Amino acid sequence: MQVYIAGQYARKLEFREYAAQCRQQGITVGARWLDESEAPTIGLNDNSDEKLAHYGQRDYQDIQDCDIFVFFAEPNTNQPPRGGRHVEFGMAVQLRRPIVVIGQPENIFHYLPWLDVEFFDNWNSALAYLVQKEIGD
Repeated sequence: MQVYIAGQYARKLEFREYAAQCRQQGITVGARWLDESEAPTIGLNDNSDEKLAHYGQRDYQDIQDCDIFVFFAEPNTNQPPRGGRHVEFGMAVQLRRPIVVIGQPENIFHYLPWLDVEFFDNWNSALAYLVQKEIGD
């Protein structure tokens, strides 16, 4: 099973640790954005248009290749200035990927009744679910 991890870019180092935990459980993580060398605090305008286009194309391919899309929601009181994770969520919806959301729903599309979506309060419970899915597949 391959998962894609989507979340606030500023939390990239935290998500790298979660990706390592997945790999320890035999789950493949196809989210190459986690390996980018830029600092988690980099602004969108701090990269060239060409580099951003490359990253966007690569992320789109990673989402296409995933079996389960993992989305880290942010509280309404902490909405980051960048919104790529919401576009990624939309791609996963369009591709009909099962979705795991860690945190509370952030927008109306998280409530679509026909989505294959599971909500979890924290990473540990989401990881246990992913491990169970890996064993079951």
